Amino acid sequence: MPPVFSTIFAQLPTGTHICATYVYPTFSGSTQVALLTATERLGWGVRIYDYNSKTGEIGLHWQSGKLPPEFGVSSAAHFRLVGADILHDGEDIEFSGCMQHDCPESYAVLVYSPSRHRAFHAIITQGKTRFSPELEKPENKVVKDYLSARLLKMQEDYRGS
Repeated sequence: MPPVFSTIFAQLPTGTHICATYVYPTFSGSTQVALLTATERLGWGVRIYDYNSKTGEIGLHWQSGKLPPEFGVSSAAHFRLVGADILHDGEDIEFSGCMQHDCPESYAVLVYSPSRHRAFHAIITQGKTRFSPELEKPENKVVKDYLSARLLKMQEDYRGS
């Protein structure tokens, strides 16, 4: 097996801190590596790498870019494998957080679905909920329902209900 992690780590921009990792199989038979990263300039980030064990190829598959401020206060404990998408038998990646100085009122959750090759988010800011536009499509209803339930659970947790 090639040095997968050292190859991935060498691709990270200077100043990127790795806060958590997950390695999981995909429905297509390959392997993906999910990283929760943090930089001083961009804050939290999620990166998904593909690893093909047959060819040894490793490449960046998806990255979150700069996340909205509603993800600003978080930790590696809020980066986890979940079963959000029944489209496949594998795992999805979830990351959540809240806005600095406004945690009970502004928070967010992101789910990366390996089978759909994309991420979806739900954000609450001062009582107003926004979803990724793609969640309005009927084929994404299961992910929207999952994110809605997570927002409710987060609201209960933040408010101590």
